[in-house]
Amino acid sequence: MLSELALSFVVVRLSHPIKSYYASVHNLDLDALLSSSPYKEAYRREMVALAESQMKKDPHVFARQALENSLAQFGCCSQASTPDVILVSDARRPSDMDFFTEVCGRTNCIFIRITATEQVRVARGWQYTESIDDATTECGLDAFSDWDCRVENNLSGDGHMKLLDQLTECIYRILRQ
Repeated sequence: MLSELALSFVVVRLSHPIKSYYASVHNLDLDALLSSSPYKEAYRREMVALAESQMKKDPHVFARQALENSLAQFGCCSQASTPDVILVSDARRPSDMDFFTEVCGRTNCIFIRITATEQVRVARGWQYTESIDDATTECGLDAFSDWDCRVENNLSGDGHMKLLDQLTECIYRILRQ
């Protein structure tokens, strides 16, 4: 969708370096950890604990690594080759938002909150896990209020195209301001 607007973009997946780090420390299957699977769920609690211990030392360690990895894949070597849009997925903590605000400047950030009802999440296979789903890693941004746009992701099947259209329209509307 962004390419249709003639914008170059890169996706920064914040969970990737966390899962990559955990997989390397424990000699696990990274692809399986990156999926929505029982394999990932079996390691989720320990993975979160290890990530949290690293972020106590440096709250931006994984956000910085995710950004650097994504920009390297894009081929960024200079300011001239920086993409028009850096799309960050899986932000979970205020420190994630702080990092990108500091690096990019708030006026260059578009914060989009994507939510789904608990009923829809359960229908997709989600199961509440105490001390994980009520922790900062899952709800740290619930009190964050500086969203530029809010989108509900309660659709399934072909409805995802509608979600992408809503996201693109939100980004386009903000870029036109």
